[in-house]
Amino acid sequence: MFSSFFSASDPNATNLHPVTNGVTPDNLFGELAADDNDWVCPGGFAAETHVWYNRLEDGSFLMCQVIHSSVGLWYPTVQFTFRLFNPATKMHIWRSANVSGFVSPAPGTDDKRTGKSDKFTVLFKPAAAGTGETYSITSNPADDVQVSLDVTRVASVPGFKLGKGPKGGNTYFGADVENPDGYVWHKFWPSTTCKGTIVVNGKAIPANGTGMFVHAIQGMRANLVASRWNFALFVGDDGKTSATMMEFTNTLGYGKKGDGSGGAVINVGCVVKDGQLAVVTGETIWPGELADDGVPVQSRAKHHDTKMDEDTGYNAPTRLSYHWKGPSLLGDAPGTLAASVDLPVGDPQAYSGLIEKVDFLAEVPQVIKAIIAYAAGTKPYIYCWMNPGTLNITLPDGKTEEVKGVVINEATASDPNAANIHPVTNGVTPADLFGELTPEDNNWVCPGGFATETHVWYHRLEDGSFLMCQVIHSSVGLWYPTVQFTFRLFNPATKEHIWRSANVSGFVSPAPGTDDKRTGKSDKFTVLFKPATAGTEETYSITSNPADDVQISLDVSRVASVPGFKLGKGPKGGNTYFGANLESPEGYVWHKFWPSTTCKGTIVVSGKAISANGTGMFVHAIQGMRPNLVASRWNFARFEGEGGKTSATMMEFTSTPGYGKKGDGSGGVVVNVGCVVKDGQLAVVTGETIWPGELADDGVPVQSRAKHYDTKKDKDTGYNAPTRLSYHWKGPSLLGDAPGTLAASLDLPVGDPQAYSGLIGKVDVLAEIPKVVKAVIAYAAGTKPYIYTFLNPSTLNITLPDGTTEEVKGVVFNEATFIS
Repeated sequence: MFSSFFSASDPNATNLHPVTNGVTPDNLFGELAADDNDWVCPGGFAAETHVWYNRLEDGSFLMCQVIHSSVGLWYPTVQFTFRLFNPATKMHIWRSANVSGFVSPAPGTDDKRTGKSDKFTVLFKPAAAGTGETYSITSNPADDVQVSLDVTRVASVPGFKLGKGPKGGNTYFGADVENPDGYVWHKFWPSTTCKGTIVVNGKAIPANGTGMFVHAIQGMRANLVASRWNFALFVGDDGKTSATMMEFTNTLGYGKKGDGSGGAVINVGCVVKDGQLAVVTGETIWPGELADDGVPVQSRAKHHDTKMDEDTGYNAPTRLSYHWKGPSLLGDAPGTLAASVDLPVGDPQAYSGLIEKVDFLAEVPQVIKAIIAYAAGTKPYIYCWMNPGTLNITLPDGKTEEVKGVVINEATASDPNAANIHPVTNGVTPADLFGELTPEDNNWVCPGGFATETHVWYHRLEDGSFLMCQVIHSSVGLWYPTVQFTFRLFNPATKEHIWRSANVSGFVSPAPGTDDKRTGKSDKFTVLFKPATAGTEETYSITSNPADDVQISLDVSRVASVPGFKLGKGPKGGNTYFGANLESPEGYVWHKFWPSTTCKGTIVVSGKAISANGTGMFVHAIQGMRPNLVASRWNFARFEGEGGKTSATMMEFTSTPGYGKKGDGSGGVVVNVGCVVKDGQLAVVTGETIWPGELADDGVPVQSRAKHYDTKKDKDTGYNAPTRLSYHWKGPSLLGDAPGTLAASLDLPVGDPQAYSGLIGKVDVLAEIPKVVKAVIAYAAGTKPYIYTFLNPSTLNITLPDGTTEEVKGVVFNEATFIS
């Protein structure tokens, strides 16, 4: 099962590739290509924006912005936002409009820098003699606001990205730059002029001024990109000098040493002097490293003398500074050019030049709420200022200049200590562990947004063989979903092991001829569902031809006396949620079980018919986010007793460092769900969460635990693998004639890793697993993640509520993933 869900991240593998990587001081300036400012409109939880910032002749600050947000599970949302702030009168107008009918290119042109919707039109005019390129913006974002604006690049100041070539300007997330988890890009026009009119409440306001334009993309969920942003734009009073800076601190999930090593500060900037691009800067400062004032290129934003802000609860700066340093691009002044702005803003309760403290969830537009919904329930803030400032420039010859102007700047803050994982056990009392399944619980959901969904049928056949059939629906966000049928048959007596995996096409659910979404059909399999009747139980009928040499015909029926279940009652039962806000989570994991099934049918392998009658289980599982964000480790065990009436199941994962009780960096949470079936009755359902730093408490009434013992280095994989495993269940008995506490345990010695007992295989994930799964976990390329699979004889030791004990002989199929 975990080959479809496997999440692995070698803690020593770099999975962040900053925009500065490989960029030498003489290659900082990357010329923009014509398509660098094309609308990309990416999917997969990406947000793309075109933003025009301008300081008008009357001193007002004007921003127009188009946002294209693809949140993966819905159609893209497009929005036009408008801000006008007059520092003299304190007039502040903010309008944001969700639009419909967005297309790019705009009708009548094939230029993808253009776009049109019901509430705005943005056209693009190529450069002409004496003028740069021009965006023509018309919009009616609200009944009281009309915008008509031309924004033109200053001809003498070229657009740029940091670094040359098609990857210039981009930071990549994930181990493989060629197949990244996501990316951030920034492409700039550092100097623009604007000319036009803004009408507010019927009053025309001239909109003539100077500023800049940026095309930016966050090509993955915003909460995975950055924990903090800084932005600054200095516009000189002379209209010919400016400075821009964009900086972010990445989340802990991405860093020089993989998951948990994040916190890198990535900064890009530029200075324009006297109508010429004077310097382009870029710098990455890794966590644990001090900023080196001796390096030739510097690009830094700093907060100084922080003080508690009573309004927000954050330590906010009383002073900010911005610093640029790098090789001069002024043709008549070679050498090093530096510039800096020092910006005192005062006490947070009486900030100088404060436009506003933006409470994300109370103030920002709906589309941005969708992008940053992970922060709901916390108090994330953006501080926005506009203040007079002085840009201090040091020229290559050592001379200094001061340029007066204004600084428009933003700084974000968010609560790093907010819990952002909500385990399936949360709020579930011992009396409510068993949650009854509804018919919809096993419907195909087919979610988007990097989700993986699977239906899996496990069985032990009468001849002792292990049989698994699985349908996997994988949506990797940027492409159409991939659907796969996988098949495994392992005979422990002969050691014959057959594994087949087929990418399928034409998958639909419900299957044609039915409206039951528990069914599905493709070119290589059909899964039908038969509801229970007076004489039969719920049954899946599976037919498949996953390879030329394998044909499957199988009926899997739930044992009537053993109901399906999820941990916890209600629509959220069975689910672990990721992100601070349960109502708008970043992702989720769910498991819905039939803990006891029978199967009957035939498997044909290379023309030989094999009787496929036996007992087992079924599980419907979803990882509703990228698998590398869900778990760093998995354990799964399925005990099948002789006679087919007693069994035990356990599913456990350990969360990645990004999700825990105290937010990013507090992960390592162990979440476990299990059950025991005794004599054809569901005897106990168990669930337990053990937080990092806490010891498992043997006195709690409900326990659900998998453990590895006496680990030893495996020469084949490089991991410390167990020589013994154990599984333990304890909780309130569900046996009507035996109230009280029921416990069960398995002790499973497997021996030396070089000569494991009952080993089916050590699965080198990247070498062995199906192509669809490789696509999902491509972030792990270059690491060596492994899944160990075993099938061994074992004994389930059951302690009944009255204290009597029973031993049930059987076999255990178990999987353990190893990441570090």
